[in-house]
Amino acid sequence: MQNWSQVFADTLALYESPYVPGDQGDAGKGQVCVRAGYTIHTTLDANVGYIAKNPGQTQFYGVAVDALQDKSDGFGADYLTDELQPDGRRLIKLAYTPYPTPASPPTTGWVAPTAAMLEHPGPLVLKSTAPPVPGPEPTPPTGPTNADIMSALDDMRAQAAADKAEILARDDANTATVRADVAGVLDYIKHLEHSLEESAKKVAALAVILKRRGDEAAP
Repeated sequence: MQNWSQVFADTLALYESPYVPGDQGDAGKGQVCVRAGYTIHTTLDANVGYIAKNPGQTQFYGVAVDALQDKSDGFGADYLTDELQPDGRRLIKLAYTPYPTPASPPTTGWVAPTAAMLEHPGPLVLKSTAPPVPGPEPTPPTGPTNADIMSALDDMRAQAAADKAEILARDDANTATVRADVAGVLDYIKHLEHSLEESAKKVAALAVILKRRGDEAAP
């Protein structure tokens, strides 16, 4: 079987930390092994799979915690180990050890990797693979454009023209009213002048008549 240590290294790098509690070394290796085996089986070589384990044997949900096997020729290998640390934790790390050449391909014990195996819990925590969702970017404040300014000026000019036309129309109406009033006053004055002239004529005629009567009545 081909040495798949690089796949195991890449898989181990998917987790936030390779350190696990002191009693979780096998579970940590099992998490890495089933994920690496699934990647190899589904993308690189469908003959590579897990190794079944019986109750009482070291296992991760029924399969070996650190080994894979090729069902086409029976070759297998260990890929992981766990190392005790001074603080009591265990470090999950690579340790490639091929098995002796088998007499024949296995007839039992080979297990096809499945996605369900990746869902089993363990001490290792996967890094977040999804990029953070950016929030909406603030809209930068923008001033009015030249087009906005020109449009506003056009509106101001139009409003000024309308106001001027209204004022002129109002002034014209007022002027016409004043002119009509003045013409009426002038007509009235002319009427008075005419009446006064007529009255003056009547007074003068009456004065002549009275003078004549006075002359006639004199001895």
